[in-house]
Amino acid sequence: NDTELENPTQTVTDKRYSLIAAMNFNRVVHYQVFETTSGENVDDSKFASFMKVLIKSLPKWVVIILDNASIHHGPASKKVFQECPNFVLY
Repeated sequence: NDTELENPTQTVTDKRYSLIAAMNFNRVVHYQVFETTSGENVDDSKFASFMKVLIKSLPKWVVIILDNASIHHGPASKKVFQECPNFVLY
């Protein structure tokens, strides 16, 4: 039958992975993979923990540019940015 799958056994799980990455013009400078369950997203607190690690590894003259995602405006993220010696633009 032409409609059968080549590999009929497929395991479906509730595990999902989300990646947050920071990059400069040349390469990825920091990344973190979060394991989430189906329907769960990376939230403000996970993003804030990622940013804390990133900021510690950056020189003070770096400009951080973010898009307007809601996790960038959450309370945990705002606290990290207020304590950040870098300039944050979003």
